[in-house]
Amino acid sequence: MKRFCLCMFIFLIISVPAYAVGMKSTMNAVMEGWIGENIDSVISVWGYPTSEQDIAGHKLYIWSEGQSISENIWGTALINQDVCTRTFEVSNSGIITNYNWKGTECPVFRFTGKKWINPHASY
Repeated sequence: MKRFCLCMFIFLIISVPAYAVGMKSTMNAVMEGWIGENIDSVISVWGYPTSEQDIAGHKLYIWSEGQSISENIWGTALINQDVCTRTFEVSNSGIITNYNWKGTECPVFRFTGKKWINPHASY
């Protein structure tokens, strides 16, 4: 039994960071595929952004999606938020120049039917 527990512990220590590295590289590849494209191309694939912001002369387009799950386990309320926020910075001519993303569920949404990949990029 001790050997089984030790094997499971080692598996978890190796697999969790590997998943996180894979998640980061997947989202970076998705976002980088849009650099140099017109923002209208992204909107035609992703739909309208959740919000737009002008900050210090920078135009930002933001897509945010996710879900909150509230559970009651033995009288204790647990709230789990699975969120993915993607942001593109766009030049005055509408060309994507930079990106940022954050969240625990970014690649997961990609595999549930969301079309986030630039159909014109070579991955």
